[in-house]
Amino acid sequence: MPFKNNYGYWTDNNLLLPDFKEHFETTEISQDSFENYWSLFEKTEDFETELTEFKTQSTGADGGHKYLKSKVDYKGQNREIVIYFTNKSDEQKIAELNKIKIRGKIVDDGIEQSLTLYETKLLNE
Repeated sequence: MPFKNNYGYWTDNNLLLPDFKEHFETTEISQDSFENYWSLFEKTEDFETELTEFKTQSTGADGGHKYLKSKVDYKGQNREIVIYFTNKSDEQKIAELNKIKIRGKIVDDGIEQSLTLYETKLLNE
């Protein structure tokens, strides 16, 4: 739960962990997962764009997931991007669309790497 100036559950309140779990939606993760997400945290920012040209790819994980590959203008450069959706229902909708509007958390690991968009939501109505 740490976020910017919020230091997290363990320092911001007197609520016991069992009470916290009872009143809030929680997910426990391993220390390795926490460290991985924490290292990404500083490198992510909100990103929203519209795409008319994209390729749909698929994986075999969790019964199969779809993701996109495309190019976007990012900080004045034309960059490749890989887009992962939060909801499987959004993955299914993209097959029927010629133009999509999306928002997610972008990660830039350097100019020699593709950008990655996580937690992507489809904004088309």
